[in-house]
Amino acid sequence: MKRPSRFWVATCLTLCIACITATFATAGEPAIIPQLTVRGNATLQVPADQLQMQVGVTTEAKTVKQALGENTGKIQAIEKVFKEIGLSVKEYKTGRLQIQPRWSTRPPQYRGHWQPEITGYRVSNIFSIKTKQIELGGKIIESCTRAGANTINSIIFNLATPQMYRSQAITAATANARADANALASAAELNLGAVLNISLDNAASTPLRSRSMAFSAEMAKSTAPSLNLSPGEVTVQASVTITYKVSGPLKK
Repeated sequence: MKRPSRFWVATCLTLCIACITATFATAGEPAIIPQLTVRGNATLQVPADQLQMQVGVTTEAKTVKQALGENTGKIQAIEKVFKEIGLSVKEYKTGRLQIQPRWSTRPPQYRGHWQPEITGYRVSNIFSIKTKQIELGGKIIESCTRAGANTINSIIFNLATPQMYRSQAITAATANARADANALASAAELNLGAVLNISLDNAASTPLRSRSMAFSAEMAKSTAPSLNLSPGEVTVQASVTITYKVSGPLKK
């Protein structure tokens, strides 16, 4: 009795290169569909169109009332600055007010019984800003520090509508995967059939971040005017994997 034949064809490539596997089952075994799997990647560089940052005020005084009063005055001055430079009330908000006691430290080489005491209070308050007026970045920092802000945190340039560019990256990645599939099937003299599986491996944007900055009042006045914030471009990436059914040889 003539035994059925068995064939194995394998071609494997990674990162936008494809893998073909084809197996013809022996009698009594379940058939395995010959497949071709490709992965397509795409990277877009998109100019940032949104700025996010935090502007903070920290004050210290002997009493809570004094520290809070000084902090409130500076916060009100900063809010006035926002309106003067053109930020709407929808582009900023306050949050995370903190009041903390300051404790005395043990004197050097002190050996007797010692009990720490409250020597003062620290009050911190923060504005969170989100605006499409990214050209105001440097002016916001300069004006706010002159008004009393002494902390600038989380300066981020990103996209106001990341989903739109995410969709573009997915479309480009899918087109790259299809092009690779057609090229590989043609080179292997196979017929490209129906799509058996398609998956989105990754699609995300990477915002541009600057380091946090802490200013004393003197440093703020001398440093702020020289700040030049460059928004740059946001990287948007996507990766798609597609599996096709294949048959062969290619019809000429």
